[in-house]
Amino acid sequence: MLRLIGFVWLMSVNVPFSDQWTILRSLEDGFQWSDISTAFFWQHGPHRQGLSFTWVLPAYHFSHWSVRVDSFLMVGELLLAGLLALRLRRCLLPGAWWGGDVALMLLFWGVCTFETLVVAPNASHSIFPLLLLLWLANAWLMSYGAARLLVLSVLIVGLTFTGFGITAIPAIVVVLLLQAWRGSGPERVHAAMLLGVCALALAGFLHDYRFVVAADGFEVMRPNPVDYLQFVVAMYSHFLLMLHRAPIWLRYPVGVVAVIGMVVVA
Repeated sequence: MLRLIGFVWLMSVNVPFSDQWTILRSLEDGFQWSDISTAFFWQHGPHRQGLSFTWVLPAYHFSHWSVRVDSFLMVGELLLAGLLALRLRRCLLPGAWWGGDVALMLLFWGVCTFETLVVAPNASHSIFPLLLLLWLANAWLMSYGAARLLVLSVLIVGLTFTGFGITAIPAIVVVLLLQAWRGSGPERVHAAMLLGVCALALAGFLHDYRFVVAADGFEVMRPNPVDYLQFVVAMYSHFLLMLHRAPIWLRYPVGVVAVIGMVVVA
């Protein structure tokens, strides 16, 4: 944890670069720091900026447009996401601490997320949706009642509008459909109401929506779908080994074991 904080403190610079520069150029076009509702619906690339952008915008203003603020906010969000992941593990698999908890924390608190944190930080893109998703997973375990319904509704709307959090909505809908079909009593009622929230959130997302890309060379799908599996395996290996260029004989075996472990736990 301290290594991650220290790394960002030393390596983040107050110079917009790449994707962050594109966003800041957009802010010049009439944005005010108090335009919270506009920030929530703001579209950058194929996704909207959502909840994260609603406080990044005022943070820019009060920090005199220091783009290091983005990096520090994202570190805080990543630390909190790690704690939520650990809490979720303790809820689903009660028991003593073990080595798997260390590996789990490396996924969140290791320095291998450096590019997201210090090169072209945009919390709406990935880290804040990750935080919302883990928060939703924890809230899902709450007892049935108005509080659970309210919290999950807010998180579903937040995920829909914040970056690539929208990719979690189809999975949430599938789970809710199963609960509405096979559940009983309050479970069915909650599932039906949350399905309505998902529908309304998606309708709001699609209002005035245009599919645009934020980077040159964007591809909707890779020609070879196996490339995605290879990328996921390499990504998990990268987080666990924390080596910039691990040899293939080490990278893929470690990644495969990590992916299988995550699937079993899920």
